[in-house]
Amino acid sequence: FGDGHDPAAVMEDLFEANSWGDTWRDGIYSYVHYHSRIHELLGIARGKGRVRFGGNKGRIFTLKAGDVAILPASTGHQCPFAEQDLLVVGAYPQHQPLLYAESFSPNTPEGACLNCHGIGRVHAVDERQLVPDDTLTIRERAVAAWPSAWQGQNLRDILVTLGYDVDKPWRELPKKDRDWILFTDEQPTVPVYAGYTPAETRRALKRKEEPSYQGTFTGARKYVLQTFATTQSAMMKRRVAQFLSSSNCPVCKGKRLKPEPLSVTFAGMDIAEVSRLPLNQLRLLLGGHLDKKRNQFVGHPEKALVVQRITEDMSARLEVLLDLGLGYLTPERSTPTLSPGELQRLRLATQVRSNLFGVVYVLDEPSAGLQPHG
Repeated sequence: FGDGHDPAAVMEDLFEANSWGDTWRDGIYSYVHYHSRIHELLGIARGKGRVRFGGNKGRIFTLKAGDVAILPASTGHQCPFAEQDLLVVGAYPQHQPLLYAESFSPNTPEGACLNCHGIGRVHAVDERQLVPDDTLTIRERAVAAWPSAWQGQNLRDILVTLGYDVDKPWRELPKKDRDWILFTDEQPTVPVYAGYTPAETRRALKRKEEPSYQGTFTGARKYVLQTFATTQSAMMKRRVAQFLSSSNCPVCKGKRLKPEPLSVTFAGMDIAEVSRLPLNQLRLLLGGHLDKKRNQFVGHPEKALVVQRITEDMSARLEVLLDLGLGYLTPERSTPTLSPGELQRLRLATQVRSNLFGVVYVLDEPSAGLQPHG
């Protein structure tokens, strides 16, 4: 409709100029558009509202500004419309740049949420996890997250050089000191005097004695997160994981994608919500859209062709999976969580859809997992 124009206002003027009927209904402006072969009701939400289709017992839909609903209605405008006649088309935000397929994948830089890097979850640490016993001193390894070998001793010696009291119970240290030791991102490099007491270290610093070596400090949180992300040792990863808490990413709400692809919806759902539907429900959703696609794209044959090819291919793939008894799976299901029987059936579905010819499949004593109700 162009910049600065309200879609609903433009459509209202258009329908009024052509003497098409209109009614106001719960914040939804509904228009009746008569064609020689098609009688459809086109509704554009001017604001957030709820509208019921199908009479008093019909389904209620909540639409927001800019959403469009199309009803092929051969029975006329005044008659109640059946729920199966309703088609809510997808919504693409105005002024949003064109998104390509990569933007809808959390495994690409174009699509991955910037906060959680496409994982959907974020890891955090707090003082209670890093210091489970605050009656201990730093020398007594109060900071349990630090390594127990030489590296841990090195960090404690660095704190001595920096002037921190490593012999006072953790709970008695000033909060400012505790927070810096645990959560700082600073990494100061200082002289270390191995085997020296705090008093001897202070004298050595004052006399500018030659240190044993130069040590670089790393805060407990930084050490845990860095080790968890980069270590190649499974044992080390398990050790630091006990100091982490995991929760849904607050930015993408666990959906793993940037806000831009999540703002694009189909039937009121974003791609993450669609991927959480069981395959049998997804087939019904696509089937309803496939049956009504011709009415949706009258005058736009190129769009109809694109939708037809996509939906028909997806529906055919889904039909094979449903025939193999996998309708309860969701597209977002990760491969490691599948049973051997489910994996077998998925491989079989891939072969069936490969369009090979001259191939005979022999299933010799298939496992229970290959049986639809096994």
